[in-house]
Amino acid sequence: MGLEINLLSFIPLIRDNKLISTEASLKYFLTQALASSVFLFATILFLLNSNKINSNFLIEIIIFSSLLLKRGSAPFHF
Repeated sequence: MGLEINLLSFIPLIRDNKLISTEASLKYFLTQALASSVFLFATILFLLNSNKINSNFLIEIIIFSSLLLKRGSAPFHF
């Protein structure tokens, strides 16, 4: 929840009346929204499969990748 509040407060700081800054703020919002939805989906899958032993490795990779996408780390930076 804290990441989303940060996202909504940061977008007006990026946006300006120029076309390039509007495009950048839209790309930032879409990237962060995608990462949040993937993180939520992977967390739900992790909780549903928590009783199985070996099936969580792929889900943990998806969770970690979505957090890297939210951070903007390579190779997820744009």
